[in-house]
Amino acid sequence: VIQFLTNIFDMETQQIGQLYKMRWQIELLFKQLKQNFPLKYFLGDNENAIKIQIWCTLIANLLFTIIKKQLKQKISF
Repeated sequence: VIQFLTNIFDMETQQIGQLYKMRWQIELLFKQLKQNFPLKYFLGDNENAIKIQIWCTLIANLLFTIIKKQLKQKISF
């Protein structure tokens, strides 16, 4: 039994459960990005340079995930 405390009273229980499930997937993505692609330091100092670096990180993460799923053997990320 899972109990959620929320202040969203106009949604059904199943919808709230789905929202938490989707949010957890987002949290796992951020955890994976932090572990494998440290974004502590940005290579540029303007908004465009930071966006490019973040997009490159997301694309690299996607490529690694696709390759990992296509391989037959288990590998660590």
